Amino acid sequence: MFGFPTRSRLLFHSDPTRGFEWPPEDAIERDLDIAISQFAPGAETVKDGIVHTAVGVAHYRRFGNQIQAEPNPLGDDTQIGTCRNCQAVSLNPAPGTTICPVCQTASFAIIPITQPRGFRTYFDGGRDFDGTFEWTPRASRQKTDADVLPMTTFGNVEFWSGERDICTVNDNAGQLFQFERLTNGESWVTRDAVDYARQQSGAPAPQFDATTAPRSVGLGSIKRTDLLVLGLHNVRPSLDLSPLRVESRAALYSFGFLLRRAVSVLLDINEWELRVGLRVVSDAQARVVGQIFLSDSLENGAGYCSQFSQPAELERLLRFVADPNGSFLNEILAAHHADTCQTSCPDCLRDYANLAWHCILDWRLAVDIVRLALDANAPIDFTPSYWQPLLASVVTPYFNALGSTPTFLGGLPAARSGGRGELIIHPLWGNVHPGVLQAQAEAPIVGITQLQPKTFFELVRRPF
Repeated sequence: MFGFPTRSRLLFHSDPTRGFEWPPEDAIERDLDIAISQFAPGAETVKDGIVHTAVGVAHYRRFGNQIQAEPNPLGDDTQIGTCRNCQAVSLNPAPGTTICPVCQTASFAIIPITQPRGFRTYFDGGRDFDGTFEWTPRASRQKTDADVLPMTTFGNVEFWSGERDICTVNDNAGQLFQFERLTNGESWVTRDAVDYARQQSGAPAPQFDATTAPRSVGLGSIKRTDLLVLGLHNVRPSLDLSPLRVESRAALYSFGFLLRRAVSVLLDINEWELRVGLRVVSDAQARVVGQIFLSDSLENGAGYCSQFSQPAELERLLRFVADPNGSFLNEILAAHHADTCQTSCPDCLRDYANLAWHCILDWRLAVDIVRLALDANAPIDFTPSYWQPLLASVVTPYFNALGSTPTFLGGLPAARSGGRGELIIHPLWGNVHPGVLQAQAEAPIVGITQLQPKTFFELVRRPF
């Protein structure tokens, strides 16, 4: 690695001190962002048909022709503040804070995280791969803090570009990892992971160092890189884009991944050079709002996000994405794609890197957000041509499956069964949208006493 600092981490699956090769052949390498999930205690990784179970952390260095264990493989603790309610993050939380500075709920917690220098298995040889894996809690999405940024306004979008710290955290589903030091060597492991590995291999029990206090920490990755942060400047009261709603988070993430694909086309780079995250902040009216951000994958940045730090360049990007007759959006709106892609696919938003978001990505919502970014008064409803065919193909079979009587309320598709009714609304509409209010006013006329709105987002993904 030529002596330069690196974010790569090794999972050692045999004792490297018994050999002379460096880096050892019996190791698996991943970037730290991935390693804190894939190499977390209890996680399993397949290599050459063998399943290796991670049990803890360890770090080794070569001195001359010898390989030695380094002390403190966990590294030093860093305090991170996270909110369980709005998912906001603070990278410099005030000690003792329990109230979230964004959503003002008592859901805020400060946790210690470490950036391990290396990972290890139980050195038991692993087990043959039979097609199954042990699940382990995954790391959070990439996030950055909620500090106030000097945003620039263009059209209906607020944006900022510059260097910022971003973090990814694996807090073991809120339980943290209970690391204990082994008597022999400098390794720190968790008992649960060791017990699971021993069940698979029958290896003898380890000896723990009773004189060293355990450490309860999360695993994390913090790096500084170039960011491009974007948020809507003005959202009409009839729309609900709160990041506390899954429909709104889906729209914002979809918008982010659509922008990422567009940036990769304009700059002629691989999409993997950029990452997408959601920034949850409080606006001037103390409302919780969501901002999407793109970041360069490389630590300290590669200059890609900074290409759009000026209003003229950002306008060029947004208009490139929004032009229905342009080479980018035209392919997405074309019948060969729009007629077959209900939510997202590899031809519009999906790739392996955003696998965790596949269930919520929706290119139609992404296009709606792009239109809002350029025009605060852009109509957000089912009238655009990219919504109409899907609406017609999904709603009627759904109502037929319910055995309900189809009707229209306020111009929106609805169904009635006795005194109960269901109304299909746009995923970004709020409860005070004129279309919803009109439907509620018309419902009693057709004998509906209980009208339940259902977003089209929910209808497509969870119809029953």
